[in-house]
Amino acid sequence: MFEIRRKLGEIFIKNSLSLRFMLSIAAVVTVLMTINLLWNIHQYSLQAEEEMREKAAVVARQLIATRSVIALRQDNINSDSQGHYEFKHLNPAAVGKEVGDFFNQSSGYKIKQTRFSVRAPENTPDSFEIEKMKVLAANSDLPAVWMPLVLHAAVKEQNGYPEELRQSKIKPSCCSILQA
Repeated sequence: MFEIRRKLGEIFIKNSLSLRFMLSIAAVVTVLMTINLLWNIHQYSLQAEEEMREKAAVVARQLIATRSVIALRQDNINSDSQGHYEFKHLNPAAVGKEVGDFFNQSSGYKIKQTRFSVRAPENTPDSFEIEKMKVLAANSDLPAVWMPLVLHAAVKEQNGYPEELRQSKIKPSCCSILQA
């Protein structure tokens, strides 16, 4: 009987050490896998943000290109068939607004042309845009300003994708604009 208890005690001690070793290894592996998972999530978020920035930059450049073409072709647009000036209300700002409106309706994203002093009330900048326009105005070499939308109450429905405010100088005769 005493012999059986001693053998059971030895087995228990051996199993206890094996069990402790296995639990320690399992804990280390779990910690390493958790760190790896968090790192992958972080990297995925950075990659998704960079992709959204690239897409926003492409959309902004497209709008700027559209406005630039309209600005360059104002003489042709506003001339009748005999070459007389006839203003047709198709200026860069109007085209930019209409393109932005169509884009907003079809995509769910918002493109808004704004500046400090606006002519149309719908272009009035909100507090977020004012803050970012001040940053752009203070740093003329800065091409764009980014901030996650989730921090901007007016556009929380965009699920944290980045918003871009881009400064564009289309033509000396046109005013400098900020586009978001």
